[in-house]
Amino acid sequence: MSFSDSPYDSPQAWYAAAIARETMLAVEEIRRRQLLADAHNAANNIRDPEVLSDQRLYIHGYMELEEYQSYLFSKYSKG
Repeated sequence: MSFSDSPYDSPQAWYAAAIARETMLAVEEIRRRQLLADAHNAANNIRDPEVLSDQRLYIHGYMELEEYQSYLFSKYSKG
């Protein structure tokens, strides 16, 4: 799914819709994903609050990986 294929008119609307969803992930999986993200962020000096907020979509299971990748592509691609 790309942004042009999504039902949202902006990345902000897509984010808002996703963050309002319930997660089906177990607490252990969320913790595992958070630990991996924390290690990645520390190793790559990632501190931008917007990037960290975007990561939350996948970490907490508000988006599956394919949708998350499409969201990021639509948000950060030029053109």
